[in-house]
Amino acid sequence: MGQKYSDRHRAPVSPIQALFPSLKYNLKSLGVTNPEAYVASSVLSAFISAALLGVLLYFGAQSAKDVARIQSLAIAASFGLFLTLFIFNMYYPGIKTKSYAAKMDRDLAFALKDMLVQVESGIPLYESMVNIAHSNYGLVSVEFTSAVKEISAGAQESRALQQLALKSKSEYFRKALWQLVSTLESGASIGPALRSVIETLESYQHKSIKDYSATLNFVVLIYMLSAAAIPSMGMTFLIVLSAFGGIGVNESLILAIIGGSLLFQLVLIGFMNSGRPAVYE
Repeated sequence: MGQKYSDRHRAPVSPIQALFPSLKYNLKSLGVTNPEAYVASSVLSAFISAALLGVLLYFGAQSAKDVARIQSLAIAASFGLFLTLFIFNMYYPGIKTKSYAAKMDRDLAFALKDMLVQVESGIPLYESMVNIAHSNYGLVSVEFTSAVKEISAGAQESRALQQLALKSKSEYFRKALWQLVSTLESGASIGPALRSVIETLESYQHKSIKDYSATLNFVVLIYMLSAAAIPSMGMTFLIVLSAFGGIGVNESLILAIIGGSLLFQLVLIGFMNSGRPAVYE
């Protein structure tokens, strides 16, 4: 459906795509070759979800006292849902790409250490890459499998590694590959180059864990405030205001506060989970 929509409405879709310049590259790294189709599909899925919500809220408000006000809120909620889903779809490929790179970095240090031991033991680089490809190093093994297939088909080792580095999503994997390419072309020893990349990668992983720990302390404080302090104190404040003829506290307002608190907590949990370093426990 998205493909047909993008083909018929390419002119409206292209300006939307231009608002997100990194989208095309993120989609390409994930194997998606038609960004217009992705944008069109995102618009359609967000519109359908928002329309369903709007219809449910619009007709569900028929039994309410203030029908016009509730229906206006339903339209606003639908529009807000449409924007939220659409923007999320536009940034999701970037999130997916970073997640892919993080998972690769998690296994990369172990794979490079294995390769370093093999190379220093006298095993040729190609044979070590074959062993890594057949090992259980997750995405690193998958990437090396493609390089091994190209070399087996007749490509030079340096050429295959260059192609792998150009399409890689991991910064440190690219550094390791370019180091291998440089040493192959210069005839230098591969061991020191691999050891340098391993040390840099391990230093980065240790720093990521420390940074996440510092961020987690602050996020946990915000989580406790949103889960307990702010709802209870806010409810007390509203009750006091209602005694002076201010905002009336009713069942709908209580449910709205509880729902808002739960939604905010879910967002914080998602934020904490997304920022968690991809390391083995």
